[in-house]
Amino acid sequence: MRFPLRRPSQELALKKSLSECSALDLRLLARQHCFTGYSLPEILPPQQYALNQGKYPVFTRHHVVDWNYLPQFPRNRPNRWWVEVEESDVDGPTSFKEHSIIRDRDTNVPVYFERWMRIAPYSHQKLKYFAARKVRKNRQDRDAVLIVVGGHFALVVDRDIESATAKFKSNEQALTHLRAYCGGGGAFFVDYLLDSELHDAETLRVHMDLARQYLDLEGSYGLVHNSEISGSSSMKSESWTIHKSTHPWKEGSQLFDHGQSIHFEFSSLTAKEMPKKMTWTSANGTRSQCYGDWEIFECSFDREELQQLFPTTQQVSIPRYLSLFSKL
Repeated sequence: MRFPLRRPSQELALKKSLSECSALDLRLLARQHCFTGYSLPEILPPQQYALNQGKYPVFTRHHVVDWNYLPQFPRNRPNRWWVEVEESDVDGPTSFKEHSIIRDRDTNVPVYFERWMRIAPYSHQKLKYFAARKVRKNRQDRDAVLIVVGGHFALVVDRDIESATAKFKSNEQALTHLRAYCGGGGAFFVDYLLDSELHDAETLRVHMDLARQYLDLEGSYGLVHNSEISGSSSMKSESWTIHKSTHPWKEGSQLFDHGQSIHFEFSSLTAKEMPKKMTWTSANGTRSQCYGDWEIFECSFDREELQQLFPTTQQVSIPRYLSLFSKL
């Protein structure tokens, strides 16, 4: 997730939802980025690196959810970069540089690089991680990814990109007009939709809805337990607090509302076994794109730790031979 340093978060938080946002608010929110996926590391031949010493791991990120400044809806290829590890301490590397595989034709150096610093996890959760992706059962279901690393969590819920861009994918004339002014997606797409000099009043009214649909992508980051840093003794009330979000009105709220719970399904009684799936439910009748089944990609938490981490109700599918044995 990337947020402009001067985003007026407090003012935007007063809107409570995208439906309350003005054209200016929507343009401000369009300056954010949010994407997620999974990466496959590998080692390439030395001649494919910009530097001539050492062997550096290369990562290919396959996008699950993608919101970037590029014009595609979303990007039409994975992103690739290589990593140069920098400083280290007793716990391992503390920072690294990310260099793009693609190089500038004139200078033969990466077209971008970023420096990343490690945020130390809480001691009791060190090296613990969890990653899950929502199972889409129909075209109306949105993609979503939830990850936990140490005491930090991040949630990304995709927008309905088909509805937001259907006008331009089904109308060649409209698409040609769009590309002539902004090239495609990102912040320029929202600017184009809301430009009063390009469109009449009725078109602008329709475009306001399209802009809201395009920006209806949630990326939220927070801490699993605020009591770790606040000293509070109330773990439940201080759990899963959102500290930064592409929807500013969610900042300060809890990821799991009252009445929501997580169910994990296991295939055996083994304590260390990774759960087969996760189900996010609610008993209060609310609706959310997060509700439903999730596929577990990675999990280093054991069963007891998952119960402490999430507002859970366990579900254990006992193998048939154990059921027969218990009847005897």
